[in-house]
Amino acid sequence: MIFFLNVKTLLLAGNILLAMFQWSILFAITRFIGIDSAGEYSIGTMITAPVFLFLNLQLRVKLATDNDSIIDEYIYVKLRLILSIVAISVCFLLSFLLDFDDVRNPILLIFLMSIIKLFDGFFDINYGFFQKNGDFKKYAISMIYRSIIGMVFVITSICITNKIEVIIFFVILSQIFSYIIYDNRFFLIFYKGMFKHKSDLSIYMLLIKTTLPLGVASILDTLLINSQKYILINEFSISDLGVYTVLFQYIIIFQIIITTTGQYFIPKMSKYYKVKNGEYEKTLFKCIIISILVGICGLVISHFFGRYIIFSFFGFYNDNYLNLLKYFSLTGMFLYISSAIGYFLISMGKFNYNLISIAISLLVTLVLTVVLISSYGLLGGVLSLSCGYIVRIILMSAFFSYEYKKI
Repeated sequence: MIFFLNVKTLLLAGNILLAMFQWSILFAITRFIGIDSAGEYSIGTMITAPVFLFLNLQLRVKLATDNDSIIDEYIYVKLRLILSIVAISVCFLLSFLLDFDDVRNPILLIFLMSIIKLFDGFFDINYGFFQKNGDFKKYAISMIYRSIIGMVFVITSICITNKIEVIIFFVILSQIFSYIIYDNRFFLIFYKGMFKHKSDLSIYMLLIKTTLPLGVASILDTLLINSQKYILINEFSISDLGVYTVLFQYIIIFQIIITTTGQYFIPKMSKYYKVKNGEYEKTLFKCIIISILVGICGLVISHFFGRYIIFSFFGFYNDNYLNLLKYFSLTGMFLYISSAIGYFLISMGKFNYNLISIAISLLVTLVLTVVLISSYGLLGGVLSLSCGYIVRIILMSAFFSYEYKKI
């Protein structure tokens, strides 16, 4: 019955369910295994996320916004597969080279999390095709299937064992199962393309050159939080890192709404920017208002229901955790606004502006993190994030205004 809803509602439902699925993994690990294991999971994402985000090159964004491209979809699929294999190899190598005294089995953990990222990349390209073709219903249904199947597998895993590796393995199984049921488009395109296309290195190099700024921006964006983890793990315990990661995920839940808005409007914004028919300005206003309202919603929920959120995740209440959650909610407001402006820069094709803004905000965040955590502990990390996102808003707004005047 849910599939008879309108496209926007389905898309929002799909993104919310996907956020719940991702949060359910962290919830299962934190609540049923322990905060230390949540810290181990955080270290796993700290290694795998930057590598995969960089080598994924944001091909999905390029695919969704490039309306006049002569590049066949098979090229996107093959490049994603090749770079994903490279990413797994890099992560596996890092698991040997880096020191993980606080992680019981770092090689296995990082390898399993790399496989999750591999499948995330496959889904990502599928979603790019759906966005480009305006087929948002298939996109939403895919997320709904993937999320429900994933949560069922997570629940099953915690009924069987209390080992983090088993939970992650079950997440991988859920991804495979989702592909079998609904999302096998990626491999069908690859299989058909092998017999139709000859390898032309120049096309791949052109695509890499075009999307490289997006890839660099992605790794810098994820380093904004993951670089903090490097600093925090050296200053605090792995349990503290687990707490910080769990509470940060709160604002990511609301970020899903901004992501939904961006996913829906990016292809349209790209067309509006080219035809200059007045719809571009209206869409900009809508996205900024939605970002502010989502931020206010996060603040209100953390204020009135923060105690229940803390208890449900950790199994006990802690005033310091609640205080951190409220500050994270305020940080979320700045994140959402910067993300909305970033989508408009992408729709203009100005990928380098995003790169510059994110790079400077990362530098500000790192410097302030080192300075503030010595005096304010984990709260210093949250305040540093807020300052970083504020700097990003200022820079992106300046770049956007500069380009907007040219319209």
